[in-house]
Amino acid sequence: MKHLYLTFFLFFGLLTPLFGQINVSQNFDSSSNYTNGWYDDGSFIISSTGACSGNSVRDNLWYDTPSSTGSVQGKLYSPMVLGISSGTPMQVNFDYKIVNYRANGAPNTATPPGWGNLKVEFTTDQGQTWNPVITIDDTNHVTSVSCTTINQTIPANELPHGADFQLRFTSNWLSGDFFVYLDNISAVQNYNSLPACDVNLISPANGSVNASNNGILVWDNATGSHSNELSVGTAPGASDVLVPTLLPNGVNTYNLGTLAQSTTYYVRINPINEIGTQICNEFQFTTDGPPLNDPCSGAFVVNSFPYNIIQDASQATNNNGFISACASGMNDGVWYTFVGDGNQITIDVEESGNWAGALGLYTGNCTNLNCIDFSDVGSTEQIVFNSLAGITYYINIGGNSGTNDIPEGVFDLSITSEPSCPAPSNISISAITDNASQINWVENGSATSWEIQYGLAGFTLGSGSLFTDNDATPNEVITGLTANTSYDIYVRALCGTNDESVWMGPVNFQTTNSPCSAPSNIIITNVTKNSAAIDWQENGSATAWQVVYGVQGFDPTQDGISIFDNDGVKGLSVQGLQPNTTYDVYVFAVCNNDLSDLFGPTSFTTQVLSAKDETPVNLEIYPNPVKDIVFMKSTYTIDKVKLYNLRGQLILDRPVQALKAKINLGHLNTGVYMFQIEINGTTQIKKLVIQ
Repeated sequence: MKHLYLTFFLFFGLLTPLFGQINVSQNFDSSSNYTNGWYDDGSFIISSTGACSGNSVRDNLWYDTPSSTGSVQGKLYSPMVLGISSGTPMQVNFDYKIVNYRANGAPNTATPPGWGNLKVEFTTDQGQTWNPVITIDDTNHVTSVSCTTINQTIPANELPHGADFQLRFTSNWLSGDFFVYLDNISAVQNYNSLPACDVNLISPANGSVNASNNGILVWDNATGSHSNELSVGTAPGASDVLVPTLLPNGVNTYNLGTLAQSTTYYVRINPINEIGTQICNEFQFTTDGPPLNDPCSGAFVVNSFPYNIIQDASQATNNNGFISACASGMNDGVWYTFVGDGNQITIDVEESGNWAGALGLYTGNCTNLNCIDFSDVGSTEQIVFNSLAGITYYINIGGNSGTNDIPEGVFDLSITSEPSCPAPSNISISAITDNASQINWVENGSATSWEIQYGLAGFTLGSGSLFTDNDATPNEVITGLTANTSYDIYVRALCGTNDESVWMGPVNFQTTNSPCSAPSNIIITNVTKNSAAIDWQENGSATAWQVVYGVQGFDPTQDGISIFDNDGVKGLSVQGLQPNTTYDVYVFAVCNNDLSDLFGPTSFTTQVLSAKDETPVNLEIYPNPVKDIVFMKSTYTIDKVKLYNLRGQLILDRPVQALKAKINLGHLNTGVYMFQIEINGTTQIKKLVIQ
């Protein structure tokens, strides 16, 4: 068998040991010969013809029984990589295809099942043992002329640490004459994982309060690490106390020096190995002494909501005495401050342990406080109020006595901000028609009025149609829409004067198609002795129509001649009419798979045949009704015959050019059909019934 090969190209080849791991890849695009240690047994060649991309390597498998010649197996090898396995899994990827042999040009026929198989194997002992990666055969091969990408994983336990590695592809013939293409081969060992985040801060213990301020840190080592990166700050993520400092395993303590009292410190210990640095969660502890927010001037600033903190205020002092701005009075405990955002603010304090707390809310400044609200109802305090945007507020959490200095304790503070007028949610559209729809939503507050804005999909808020729903029911019907049109819609709640929610949306919906409307106003023009022009008024969006006409008084549901007008332009001309004859015309619209009501009739009478007109054309069609073969005979040459069904679909179009014709219609379904016959420059329409 003659197997000639053209020019081949080979480009990129790469073998990269990185971090002690195997990385073997080849796409055969960098040269016309193998590079980087790849080789074969003489069966494969590099070719751009029919390649997966750029160049591919391919093997032609075939066998000629009479001459006992052929090629029934081929082997392709990667380079041998010695002793750098990291003992981790390997991802093996490659592209391949099986296509029938073609002497010239790119093969374009996929090889059918039964061709043989393609084995992919690897060795870790320099070829003494070959282990399977995948075998491609009829059980998993998809017959195609396009290349398929294969992804396989070699488990870590099959690639011991320090093992050798080589990849082998073996193509095996069973029947046929075909090419095996291979391309974009990659065998990459996964990198080792980063260290675990199981390091522990031993001293001070994570989360401890009243911790010593001697500044000595002690920790243990993380699994899989060889060193640690230590940083310390007085805010989450900060390193203002100690910038990131590299410390090898075995050095598990660090002296920060004397720390400030009543200060929370954040410690980050990130373990490191040869792969990189693992970023772990911070530890924190608080030194003993009065809290930093003990005085009003040191109030913790709340910059965003929601805000949550657990604080031990057991070492708080009464500072300048009791806070009497609110009538009940309370101890001067610990302080927080925030700026109002115009929303409804909820402040919750939950006390832990055996202490009696109170919650005070103020405006003004630390030397001149104005009472906004006060709570002293047990172990849980709450204040809910509508904030004013831009106004500074102060929170004091302290003992509930206005006359005795009693100790504070641990508490959980939560501050949330919600709009005073909550926005609706769960907007949905129902009862969609061609010109209306119902919008529904969920009211999340106490609003009984809402604004609805809608417009064509993509419209800008403020440019749509706007109306108010004030019936206290969260739904509304929108009318006056356009059929088959996409709309966006928004809703917002109205809670009072100058108090409305944000707009929610858009929610998109599309109106349905209009019902199929019947045409009207049929107009007949250009009437001659054997033709007329028919037009009508379209009352919907139809672009196709059915015109039915016949001698006056005919039944349009059973008789008459039907013409399908589907060129998108309404109006047509009918031919083959009889002189001096009155006709009725009906029209109905065709809308997708729907038909309108029939409109008509409109009548007209053809012109009288004059004495100077040509001799009438005599045409016979028989038998009628017919089962299979119909005959035609005319006094003039029959030029062409067309046959339509009653939907106006062309069934037959045949030139005749003879006085007689014989047509076999036995393959057609029974029913009524219309012949359009061209004779001597005229067109005649005849009805035919097939039984």
